[in-house]
Amino acid sequence: MNRIDKEALERVARIYKSNKEASQAIRVHPRSFARMCREHPSHRRPERGHLNLPVRQVTS
Repeated sequence: MNRIDKEALERVARIYKSNKEASQAIRVHPRSFARMCREHPSHRRPERGHLNLPVRQVTS
């Protein structure tokens, strides 16, 4: 499988309006393109760990 470099992925994500068009430009399946975008480091959120927040009590 051909590796798609970071710059190419970022470029097609900026240029094309839809995942379908962008995936056709780099010749991968649209689902694969969406997965690559989700796994891209700029899309990842920093780890927060488990938040121990109190549960709000709803009163009537």
